[in-house]
Amino acid sequence: MIKSIIIDDEFLSIEKTKYELLQHGGFDIVRTYTDALEAKKQVKNIDADIIFLDISMPSITGIELAKHFKKEAISAEIVFLTAFSEHAVTAFEIEVLDYLLKPVTRKRLEQTYQKCIQVMKRALVIDNEHLISKVTKARIYLNNGFSCYKGDHCLKISWRTNKVLELFVYFLLHQDVLLRKEKIIEDLWGSLSLKQGIGLLNTTLYQLRKVLKDKFGGTNIIFSSGYYQMTSDDIELEIGDLLGYEENQSKKVNKAELKRIINTFTGELLPLEPLPWINNINKKLFSNFSLAVDRYSTLCLEDQDTEEYLRVTEQYASIIGEDEMRKKTYIEVIDGVYRQ
Repeated sequence: MIKSIIIDDEFLSIEKTKYELLQHGGFDIVRTYTDALEAKKQVKNIDADIIFLDISMPSITGIELAKHFKKEAISAEIVFLTAFSEHAVTAFEIEVLDYLLKPVTRKRLEQTYQKCIQVMKRALVIDNEHLISKVTKARIYLNNGFSCYKGDHCLKISWRTNKVLELFVYFLLHQDVLLRKEKIIEDLWGSLSLKQGIGLLNTTLYQLRKVLKDKFGGTNIIFSSGYYQMTSDDIELEIGDLLGYEENQSKKVNKAELKRIINTFTGELLPLEPLPWINNINKKLFSNFSLAVDRYSTLCLEDQDTEEYLRVTEQYASIIGEDEMRKKTYIEVIDGVYRQ
């Protein structure tokens, strides 16, 4: 049932509208007003889906009242009621759901009902997406191209250009780091002049901020004293722990957590055009991966976990790219250590 309010200064007109709404069967009348000023004060406190609003009223017009409701961010849809068709253009300029001429007919009311149902369905989808957004951080994967999930829900993101995606990845991999504007331009647009680079950076940032606002409400890029910084409380980078592994080696990490960190790495990052900044990140990831595997292997030796040790050395060899003979020799040596 669509919860409805009727605002009309004529009592008989309200009764006629009520009759048609009740006869239709899809509307529930939660409140009626003959005093528009009273409605102006009280409607914000009433849970309603739709407001049937007369345009021609003495104390305040329906147009003025609708503008007030919009300003107050009242979520109920507005349907204008009037005996005069000349108000139609003005009515739709303030984005109302529908415009009904009195007397309201059953056939015309059905069209309004269907419009309202469609709007409510869209709102439900948006609310569900916002709920997912609030309770689940976005998890971003970069090893095999870019992908983003919130829970089991894959976020579809439209990137205006590849450079917008690349700039986002650049900030992700330098999250919470102060980045000098000139350094960003050098890394992403190294062949261009500073003036050209600033123009492209500003344009790309504008497009990126639109994506962040739409998909990641808790993520922001700030600029201060010549430095940019991306902060986020709703994004997790899958390889984030591996990226910071060298700096955090002093922290105690148990074997299970170390295994998880190692398994986040499957090779080089995004297949974007070769750029020094991506190459440097890849080198750091490979180095940290080696450090993590070395530590994990030591723990496997201490636990005498032969099977897991061999598995992780195979994993390491396949990613680092050693040839089959080196892998075989390496495993045989390790196997010999176990037999001693």
